[in-house]
This record gives sequence, C-alpha cells and structure tokens, in this order.
Amino acid sequence: MHLLFVCTGNTCRSPMAAAMARAKIAELNLPWTVSSAGLGAAEGLPMSALSAQALTRRHIPLPKHRSTMIRQDIVESADVILCMTNSHTRELKRQYPKLALKIHSLGAYLPHSDDSHRHARSRHGGVRDIADPFGGSDEAYEQAAQDIEAALENLFQELMQAPAADERHSARADAKHADAKQADPQQVDPQHEDHPGSQHHQHPDKTSNTGDEDNQASSGEGGTTS
Repeated sequence: MHLLFVCTGNTCRSPMAAAMARAKIAELNLPWTVSSAGLGAAEGLPMSALSAQALTRRHIPLPKHRSTMIRQDIVESADVILCMTNSHTRELKRQYPKLALKIHSLGAYLPHSDDSHRHARSRHGGVRDIADPFGGSDEAYEQAAQDIEAALENLFQELMQAPAADERHSARADAKHADAKQADPQQVDPQHEDHPGSQHHQHPDKTSNTGDEDNQASSGEGGTTS
C-alpha cells in the first residue's frame, strides 16, 4: 500500500505526516510506502525548520525532503491519499474526479472535539482541518504535529483492519462457492466472469465539501505555505 499526504506547499504539514507515517510503518513492520506533495508547491524546497524540530522532539528521523508539486502520476500511484484540509480534498477531487474514492481528509480521522477555536471546522459534518502552521510560532507547529499524530493513529487502525476483513470475506465467499459448486457442478466460476476491478483499500469518503481556503504560496520560511 502506498500512502500520499498532500498539503499546500509541501514544506510543513505533509512532510511531517509522511515522516511520522514512515516511523509508524517501520515500528509495525508493514510493507507500506509513503510520499508527500503539495497543491501549490515550489519545487525543491526543504522542510520547514519548525516542522523538523517537531519531528526531532519525537525522535523521528528527518527525511531528505524536497518539496514536490502534485502531478497526475503521483496521484495515480497512491492507494490512499490524505489531504490536510477539506479544501485540499475538494480541489484534488476536482482535478482527478475518476480517482475521488481514494482521496480523503486526514482530519476525518481526528478524535471529535468541540474546541472550535483551535481547529478549523467544516460547516457540514464537522470534519476538522489540520491547521496550517506556516508563519506561526513553534506552538502552532507543535499543535499541527499533535493533530497529525492523533489522526495517523486512527488511520492506521482502520487501514490495518481492512486487509483482515477482506481476507475473511474472501474465505467466506470461497467456502460458499465451493458448497454451491458441489450442489451444481455446472455453475460458472464467478472468478472467470468479467467484472470491474476495485481499487485497493478504498474507503467511503469521510470528508465534507467545505473548509478554510488554502493559503497561497508566499515568501518566508521554506518559501511557501504547507
């Protein structure tokens, strides 16, 4: 499975999320891969210094990161795409409507909270954004890191349960088919019938069509927002 994390400038939030996800993948010994990109990224910029500090406080290895603009091949290669805000999610779905089922807001995996002052919330459904710390204090970056950590915990639990559920469903289907074939040897094997393929580990979209507007790329630390 390949996870793709998306923000605006690919210097703050999405590289933090990717680094945290890699650390968790290594800890759990999962055969997954991770990447990140930005919807408005300037190519080749390093991770924000304050994002790097948030990772260092957690003893997470710092990646040799360079910002990358989102591209079709990057989107197509991902199995699950996690956006930092609802507006990122909407825009990515607008650009790639045929791939919409695998595009989600990372904030959908945050624990519920009524603290509307700390988190940008959508007007429908209550899916929270991972707030952009760009240009903010160390505390703003730390809050973003904490939110990403909490969301990743729930995300990994859901993704790790999906294969087991699929295997159980497949085993039940195989057993049912074997019983039916014994009763009717002329029955057509459904595996030989034409059917549309399904995408790997698709989940219902948990986002709503709203959210704070994206920050535009600007000069400053890292040269862009994230």
